[in-house]
Amino acid sequence: AMRDGHSFLLTEMPPPLAEGATRADEIAANRRPYWVKYTADQAVNWRIDSRGRLQQVTLMECSLEPDGEYGEQMVYRYRVLRPGSWELYRKVKDDNGAETLVTEDSGFTSLTEIPLSVCYGRYCAPMQSKPPLLDLAVVNIAHFNELSDYRIYLHICSRPILFAAGRDTTKNAPQLSAYSLVDVKDGGNVGY
Repeated sequence: AMRDGHSFLLTEMPPPLAEGATRADEIAANRRPYWVKYTADQAVNWRIDSRGRLQQVTLMECSLEPDGEYGEQMVYRYRVLRPGSWELYRKVKDDNGAETLVTEDSGFTSLTEIPLSVCYGRYCAPMQSKPPLLDLAVVNIAHFNELSDYRIYLHICSRPILFAAGRDTTKNAPQLSAYSLVDVKDGGNVGY
């Protein structure tokens, strides 16, 4: 929320146990709700009703999965949440390289609302915000640019340039070192 303007917390629950499971079975399996954090850009789309309640939201997820014996591949999924239901789609490539979405899982819940909480930094509208530290970031970028320019100027100005006025230009310029001498005509000058 501090970086992007807002973020999300989804209250999630592990899949239900087999039919006939008791409360003792749930306690033994350590089945309890947990939170999943999503950044602002992971909310691909959403729908809000006239009362301002969230009716549908699509959240993008990505994870690394094994690919072959040693490799890994990035897998993208889209979780669509609605009051009372959810769907999980996986992005796959066909043999021609075209990407499509296939249903990986879906289900129903007893919830009448989507269990998604929005943490706003600087609220603008539902599911929209501004980063609260944007002004500070802009000032930092300006300071960095000015400091960078200043260092370039110092680098250029700290390099002395040898000049010779009144030198015989018909002869090649002499090799310059700490132990060399440049002869110039009367009234000539050598310096940095």
